[in-house]
Amino acid sequence: MRTKKLLFALLALVVSLPVVANQEFTYTDPNGVVWTYEFVDETDPSQGIVITSSVSTTDGLVLPLEINDGETTLPVIGISLILEEGITSIPDDFFKDNDKLTSVTIPNTVTSIGERAFMNCWYLASVTIPESVLSIGNAAFSNCESLSSVTIPTSVTNIGRSAFSGCRGLISVTIPTSLNEDYVFSGCSSLTSVTILESVTSIGTESFESCISLTSISIPSSVIHIGSSIFAGCSALTSIIVDEGNTVYDSRENCNAIIETASNTLLVGCRNTTIPTTATKIGEDAFKGVELTSIFIPASITHIEGNPFVSARIETKPTSIVVAEGNPVYDSRENCNAVIETASNTLVIGCKNTVIPSSVRSIGDRAFDSAGLTSITIPPSVTTIGDGAFYISGLTSVTLSEGVESIGAWAFGATNLTSLSIPSTLINIADNAFTYSTGAIESIVVSEGNPKYDSRHNCNALIETESNTIVVGCRNTTIPSSVTRIGGAAFLHCGFTAITTDPSQASETCLYIPSSVTSITGSFSEELTTVNLPEGLTELGENAFGGGVTSLISTKTTPFVLENPNIGVALNCVLHIPAGTKDAYIAAGWTEEVFGGGIVEDGVVPESVSVTLSSIGAGTFCSQYALDFSGTDDVKAYIVSAFLPRTGEVTLTRIKYVPAMTGIVLLGTAGTFDIPITDEQAVVADLLVGVTERTQLYRTEGRYTNFVLANGSSGLGFYTVADGSTLAANRAYLPLLTYLLPTSASSISIRFDDDATMIDDMKAEDETTTWHDLSGRTLNELPSAKGVYIVNGKKVVVK
Repeated sequence: MRTKKLLFALLALVVSLPVVANQEFTYTDPNGVVWTYEFVDETDPSQGIVITSSVSTTDGLVLPLEINDGETTLPVIGISLILEEGITSIPDDFFKDNDKLTSVTIPNTVTSIGERAFMNCWYLASVTIPESVLSIGNAAFSNCESLSSVTIPTSVTNIGRSAFSGCRGLISVTIPTSLNEDYVFSGCSSLTSVTILESVTSIGTESFESCISLTSISIPSSVIHIGSSIFAGCSALTSIIVDEGNTVYDSRENCNAIIETASNTLLVGCRNTTIPTTATKIGEDAFKGVELTSIFIPASITHIEGNPFVSARIETKPTSIVVAEGNPVYDSRENCNAVIETASNTLVIGCKNTVIPSSVRSIGDRAFDSAGLTSITIPPSVTTIGDGAFYISGLTSVTLSEGVESIGAWAFGATNLTSLSIPSTLINIADNAFTYSTGAIESIVVSEGNPKYDSRHNCNALIETESNTIVVGCRNTTIPSSVTRIGGAAFLHCGFTAITTDPSQASETCLYIPSSVTSITGSFSEELTTVNLPEGLTELGENAFGGGVTSLISTKTTPFVLENPNIGVALNCVLHIPAGTKDAYIAAGWTEEVFGGGIVEDGVVPESVSVTLSSIGAGTFCSQYALDFSGTDDVKAYIVSAFLPRTGEVTLTRIKYVPAMTGIVLLGTAGTFDIPITDEQAVVADLLVGVTERTQLYRTEGRYTNFVLANGSSGLGFYTVADGSTLAANRAYLPLLTYLLPTSASSISIRFDDDATMIDDMKAEDETTTWHDLSGRTLNELPSAKGVYIVNGKKVVVK
């Protein structure tokens, strides 16, 4: 079996090296190869050596990187290699990534050069390819940046995909055979001369893409197939000539373009192209990457595929687009500097100077892609904005008038918008409509009349109302406590480096996410490094955090199942979790394969949690731990188990084992009590929402009205919150569906599932009746404070 060994960084050939000026030296390596070497600087051997050898086989060939004489290590600066006759092929990857190889002579017995054979040989400046070579493999010389010229012999019948791509120093080349594969010379930025011989019948897709120094090209009569975008990005190209004898293509009327003769379709253009009056079609991407200052569409053009000027380098210079009068399909009405499809009133091609006429009904896909405009007003007549319509257009300002109903995917992607105002008519915004634009946006406002989206509480975010999902956020977003989901790309490149669950830590670089958020999906980018997971989180989607996170902190004692391990953390990310929970996390998929930096248990789980009741003997509570109230009657825990719209009351049901993160009502005597933590797994149906961090509340959140427990004007009950009020950590609030509430309801009464009596005044009961507090202690007189008491075995709430 033939072996291929390139032990570049590991080999150290030991040989005695005398240093004598103006002399060459030889040595024989362990494989029997004789090398000749010269010192780069004979007065300073540490500057390294250049080595040369002639070899008769590639089996076991090792190219040394340094030589050591026992006292001094001499680095190899350059390698010149002569392959002798008898070698029939250069194997795949044989010289790949060798940054010492400077020249290679290939003998006339070699018939094939393998795939990636010389790939990334950055300093390979000279290579001789003999007439014996029949094929050059895929990427064989890719990224050989020092090659300035190469002669491809006429014997070659196959040149592989990307064979010479990225050879940025290559100046001239002669093509003897068809380029059936793609990107063969793409990225050869110094290429100024290309000669295509008459033997060539095919040129593959983007074969000369981004050859930015190429100024002219001639297509011989033999070429019968041309792939798409063969000169994409050749910004200096000014002359394209097709041989008059070609039966498939032509460059009629000195148009400086390639036209498919039979269909009259302009396939390839350049900066000097004049669209002939006999052409009827313009192919997609015909002017991709071409510098243009003006576009004239003759009356003969009746079909334009997509936007052929997409990614054209239309400068920010004055530009114009004119459609000849009399064109039966397209027009540029009102000197709008655009191409409009007349029948549908769709603007299909725009530029930086376009003014959208009031008769336009829709903006076509990619119409302004890379157009260079900085501001645009969408008139009320426009209802639809297509996919990628303004992608990378340079926009800093857009006015969306009332009337716009739909925005397609990537429509405003990668723009520089600083503000976003969504009209009430806009009810369909595709995924990624503003992706890569959020970094510049500072303000997001949605019209109050919009039935689909909102920006509640001046949050500077676009929220899908029904699902409570943030669709688009920005650097100034304040996430409302009613939001449950953060959608894909919502905060991409907004500059956030951290996520916090403490609202007091929010800043320009640190985003506060409330515990109401249950799902995060592909929402952030790689600048995010530190994440505190919100308590309510139950789902992380593909690449949720962008891939740069090195520290992930979770305070959840019971983790949710991590179904997708690719959540967007760095390979060295450290997971911080509560003490005693590591086994549970690993079982749920939070493994050290995901968190290469390890899993660290922080803190010690306490034995109990302290709860405090004020003088009214009532309050709400929420703990990150499961609690056991079975051992005390001094303070009892209740959930809100039901709401009765007919009576406007909620029902409190006592529970003894309270799950973690469950909002509860506490009733008892004033004081502080230590409640034990438990492993008991209870399941409850609770209308209360518990929080373990300070949370900002608003009177209404989407379809809900929020209430908090208080001893108010109607006694102990739930009262509507004031907009922007803050609920303390470890408390609970009650969201009720607004449409179920009585008109202008400001408070909700309480009833107990054991039919506790509720009275407005203590005198409503016989003063001779014996009263007890919730601890069972007998009162010597009627109670002096409002609260909950026991009378004749029944609970009584004194209001």
